[in-house]
Amino acid sequence: MEIVVRTKTYEELKEWLKPDDKIVLMSCNVCVKGCGLGGKRILERLQKKLEKDGYKVIFSELAGFTCNRDILEDMKTSPVTKKYFDEATAIIPIACHDGIENVEHVFNDKRIFHGYKSLGVGSISLKEGVKLEVPFDASLIEKLGIGDDGILIKDAAQKLGYYTGGF
Repeated sequence: MEIVVRTKTYEELKEWLKPDDKIVLMSCNVCVKGCGLGGKRILERLQKKLEKDGYKVIFSELAGFTCNRDILEDMKTSPVTKKYFDEATAIIPIACHDGIENVEHVFNDKRIFHGYKSLGVGSISLKEGVKLEVPFDASLIEKLGIGDDGILIKDAAQKLGYYTGGF
């Protein structure tokens, strides 16, 4: 599983948005959900916050797994969802790095928010939580003190100045 952290605060998200944006929210329902950053509950909570702050969210959707470009292509052309993506000016994808890049590729005429970073691969367990075990950047092994058992995502995020959990 990819281990993903949030790199932006809610305030930074609001600074990125324009007052007249028509926003589509989407979340991967695999890795970022496992990391506690995405999924239906997180989407609903973010939509409520944005709407409370006066932003126009026109659509919110679980996207299966956003690293599968075919799913995104289907969302773009489906009779059910096409109208929302045609109308949108900004898309906020809650996804890993690959997922965000796929969203940018498929919806290349939209502004895409970058607020998440893939640190590497790891595991999740109810007993131990989410752990980063093999970072994509080998220098993080020493920087974070990653041992044979990995490092908890909350500890890695804190050491790197990133965040866990939804906005």
